[in-house]
Amino acid sequence: EFSKNTLHCGALMLGSCYKTFDDLTAVGLLPPRDLSNRLPIRKDLTPDECGHWAWSAVEGAIPASYHNHFNYEWYLRPLLDAGHARPQLDGDKEIFVVRAEHLDDDWSKIDKMVGGTGETVPSDLTDGSAIFGSTSDKHLLATNTTLSETGALNLCRALCREIQVYKMLLFRAANLDMADFNQSMTELREYCPEEPDDSPRRCEYY
Repeated sequence: EFSKNTLHCGALMLGSCYKTFDDLTAVGLLPPRDLSNRLPIRKDLTPDECGHWAWSAVEGAIPASYHNHFNYEWYLRPLLDAGHARPQLDGDKEIFVVRAEHLDDDWSKIDKMVGGTGETVPSDLTDGSAIFGSTSDKHLLATNTTLSETGALNLCRALCREIQVYKMLLFRAANLDMADFNQSMTELREYCPEEPDDSPRRCEYY
């Protein structure tokens, strides 16, 4: 959907505004959230213009990396009912979810559901190697990803709609039971304490 040049432009603009990921979240995601104007592309952006870029990138409106735009909602969009303010699946679609925090367990359950043995990939076959360069930081915009308390809180607020899609996915996952769902909700609240509800909610931005 986006060209490599567009992707590169988003990374350059954010890189010129913020030296660390915590700068982006703690400073760039401060209120107010104003996405009404066009994104400026030039050197020496003002703090407000940098904030516009930060909000747009975190919400997936513009690309700064492949993952920030191609998020949960992007992949799920063909199955979402667009007539609701809260994310809602259209019809009785069956969804399988593999949580990164519980990769082996989730993959094993899905494998059994589709007729497999439930065995996961043996650790001796992976040899501890990175898959698709997942641990490589040489192409990352910011290699220091440490977050302050303010940065984490701002990020949770900015990712509100994405979090509601995440809740819906977990609840509708055919391979997860209520214990799995409740476990993930507990883990979510540890990172984002302003998300007390298990069900998707309307996001009120400041």
